[in-house]
Amino acid sequence: MGRQECVSRVRIQALMSIKSIAGEALEALRFNRQRSVLTMISLAWGVACFVILYSYGEGFNLTLVKSFQAVGQDLILMIPGKIRNMVMSSGRWLSPEDDAQKQRVAVLGAEAAHKLFGEIPPDGEVITINGLRFSVAGVLRTKAQISNYNTPDNDCIFIPFDAMSLLRGVKYPDFIVWTPVNPLFRADAMRQVRAVLARTHNFLAQ
Repeated sequence: MGRQECVSRVRIQALMSIKSIAGEALEALRFNRQRSVLTMISLAWGVACFVILYSYGEGFNLTLVKSFQAVGQDLILMIPGKIRNMVMSSGRWLSPEDDAQKQRVAVLGAEAAHKLFGEIPPDGEVITINGLRFSVAGVLRTKAQISNYNTPDNDCIFIPFDAMSLLRGVKYPDFIVWTPVNPLFRADAMRQVRAVLARTHNFLAQ
């Protein structure tokens, strides 16, 4: 018997075995039809649940990451609170010149702008805060935010710090929020700020 003939017989036997196994499996499925259907439904439901839960987890993770990024990165906190990432929908953010000149300008959160002006573009319009008129310099883009100070940014109105002195005392601010120019300098920046505060308020910096 040649080698080729032996190989052919082995292949035939293998095919017959596979056919026999497949036949027995089909016969078992016919005999236990109800159980087979329930098993297939269970497997399909399990796969569907896995896909749904995995998709939900990925979506939740993406939303959570975006929410934290909307609050800010590389933060240094002096009291409870986080620094805000401001992305403009229109107009501009407050400038150093606005602060130095006590300009009465304001930036509106997206929801605040909608409540005040509806569908009318607010840029250049005038609002009144405690009897003082402020020109709207810009509007923030709507953002998801899971952390804030007292009010979400979407509902806030932002004005220059020195312009705030026209409305209330600013000698003793409720909080100070800042971030280093580079995350590599975080430790040095914290020491420098602590030293400045120690000199200003006459306490020993540690």
